[in-house]
Amino acid sequence: MDDDDISILMELEEPAVVERGTTEVSAHKRKKTSRCWLSFKQLHVGDDQIERAKCTKCGAVYKCDKATGTGSLIRHHDLCYNKDIVVSPQSSTRSSKFSHEKFRELVVEAIWEIEKKLFSITLDNASANDSFVEKLRTQLNFRGLLLLNGKFFHVRCCAHILNLIVQDGLKSIDQSVIKIRECLKYIKGSMARKERFLGCIDQVGMGGSRRALRQDVPTRWNSTYLMLDSALFYRRALINFALCDTDFKCCPSFDEWIKVEQTSRFLGYFYDVTCLFSGTKYPTSNLFFPKVFMIQQNIQQAIKDKDAFMRQMANDMNIKFEKYWSDYSLVLGIAVVLDPRYKMDFVEWAYKSLYSADSMELKAFKDTLSSLFNVYVDKWSPDNASGFMGESCSQTEGEDAFFQDFDATYTSGSSLSVKSELQKYLDEERLDRKKKEFDVLSWWKMEQLRYPVLGHLARDVLTIPISTVASESAFSIAGRVLDQNRSSLLPETVQALLCCRDWLIGKKDQDHTDWEQLSENVLDLTLD
Repeated sequence: MDDDDISILMELEEPAVVERGTTEVSAHKRKKTSRCWLSFKQLHVGDDQIERAKCTKCGAVYKCDKATGTGSLIRHHDLCYNKDIVVSPQSSTRSSKFSHEKFRELVVEAIWEIEKKLFSITLDNASANDSFVEKLRTQLNFRGLLLLNGKFFHVRCCAHILNLIVQDGLKSIDQSVIKIRECLKYIKGSMARKERFLGCIDQVGMGGSRRALRQDVPTRWNSTYLMLDSALFYRRALINFALCDTDFKCCPSFDEWIKVEQTSRFLGYFYDVTCLFSGTKYPTSNLFFPKVFMIQQNIQQAIKDKDAFMRQMANDMNIKFEKYWSDYSLVLGIAVVLDPRYKMDFVEWAYKSLYSADSMELKAFKDTLSSLFNVYVDKWSPDNASGFMGESCSQTEGEDAFFQDFDATYTSGSSLSVKSELQKYLDEERLDRKKKEFDVLSWWKMEQLRYPVLGHLARDVLTIPISTVASESAFSIAGRVLDQNRSSLLPETVQALLCCRDWLIGKKDQDHTDWEQLSENVLDLTLD
């Protein structure tokens, strides 16, 4: 401890004496609470009897007596102490100046040897990503780091593809949908119309409803579905409003309401799946295959619909579906096999519905599953540990030759027992499919002793992200906390806000709320 530190300690511990007449009162000095003392150290009072403090980072010295105050110290602290701090993820060292070279070193340190742990990478369908993945796959295959030459390496973001599919289908919108849009524009045009429409809601017995009537954003198909769904809910009120207001001429006819109902029901499948794929806390990749199968079935049924608009919309969607999901992403199909509620039975049933019982697609799927499992058998089989025993034993060459036949028989039998692990799992009875609160990862964790090799396969396949929405949301959440009205929050405050948000929301799904924020509530009694 240097002289300055000793003087500061003595100054803080020595009681002050205050004279009041003839009485001496002893009191301790008030504790320093200003944030400037996080980076400043008070110096010993010099001959000029002026108090000074020194910055522990840059060495700048400022006056801090009663006349001067600590304002200059606080301003220097905010500029010097909190400026571009870079923290190492392992050493926790800080640098007051941002350095590109140092930042590159920290990134390398954070992802060191990650190439040895890669199973797949999930990206959107940008063309630049395709080129990037191809180059990365070539490099990793050259080093022998990918399974089956990277056959499962590239996974496309399901949420982005689903959005493209629906957008193509809604390029040519039906006249009935346009009429719904014009209805809502007319109602929200004035406060008087809003009040008259609220009166119509009361007249049809829906006055206690708090449901919003949504105006869509034409470029957002999700908001278009919310508009149609809410319009169907208030259909009787809209028809009643057409009878009360002679200028309200855009209300759909009976046949057009039927078309609106068909369109809303059709888009509802895509909306529910989009919310699932876009969830920030969805569990595993076993969700992919059943939902995509349901989407394809609905598209095929819509292609055979009597209505020309539904057929056109379904055909446009089917073209985009075949472009991206014609092969059904084999690795994500394997994920549903590893769900004990579905197993191979669901895959066989789905392929039979789409193709035939003995289709080449189903045969290719089974061959892929068998090949992937064999790779994990070679990697995680107990036979791989036998080499250690061989090194620790001192046997002669004659003894090795004598037991060579036994070793071959034992190895063959063990390998067969391990490889039958997949068949053993598939032969067992499936769990109840309707069990919604089922945690597939917890189930495999409990069964890892029964299925040691298959458990490793399930761990890698089930944790494949089926969407990039969760990671994108993690990077964009800062914009929701630090906006133009709250741009000067301290880092500690931002951290507290994010933690409180996560603790309060917990596992509640906020995705439906986020989508609804894209559209405007027509029943809001405020004018733009």
